[in-house]
Amino acid sequence: SPEGSAYVPSVGNVDISSLSLTEAKQKMKEALRNKYVSKDINIFLVQLRSFRVTVSGAVYKPGLVTVSAMNRVSEAIELAGSFKKPIRVIKKTEQVNVTTPAREDVIVKTQDVNENAVLKNEAASKRNIIVKRRNGQTVKADIQKYELAGDLDANPYLQDGDVIFVPTEQIDVGRVAIYGAVKAPDDFEFVPGDRVKDLLAMGSGFTVDADSSQIELVRFNSDFHSVRRTILHLDPANPEKTMDILNTP
Repeated sequence: SPEGSAYVPSVGNVDISSLSLTEAKQKMKEALRNKYVSKDINIFLVQLRSFRVTVSGAVYKPGLVTVSAMNRVSEAIELAGSFKKPIRVIKKTEQVNVTTPAREDVIVKTQDVNENAVLKNEAASKRNIIVKRRNGQTVKADIQKYELAGDLDANPYLQDGDVIFVPTEQIDVGRVAIYGAVKAPDDFEFVPGDRVKDLLAMGSGFTVDADSSQIELVRFNSDFHSVRRTILHLDPANPEKTMDILNTP
């Protein structure tokens, strides 16, 4: 039912709200054993229950979307029109050459660009998504990490009553980057808790010719001009120790 209870004939309503499928089956079996003597009780899921979650923030169609417990946060965002993309302002210049027997002219056509349009950028953050559960719990979702590194924990399953908030990306505040001998060098929006290991995963790992024995970590000082450099020495022969080093914040 919409309230999260299952009606079992001769037994009555069994509250299975917020339970996993395994937990729900076990609870219904216990209720049935109080009524019947049979040892073998089989319960099968015939159809997934649909429910609605709210998607708000920097998406094109904020509002309620219908999902099931097999859907993840990214799928709900797609149903809400997907992430708002950044505004790209391109200044075009068109040159036309006009040649006649008498003369040759060059006509240049330009179109002025309103530079203030860049300030109205409302591109969505794909890394700092907040999911508020009905029970008051708050869960973080990082769809970019899920897409680039295949981290399923960064794209949690949905629950009934979830409210998904997609903030705008703060381009000028909090950026991290990975460059050098990695397969996909790039910069990313910073997420509290990011580690070297996470950046390496989102950069698709080392290239074949990389010197994977060390990583140079560069950080800006409080004056935002000078930097401090730290060399992280990795030991390929000791994977566990290497993982600890990569977990450096």
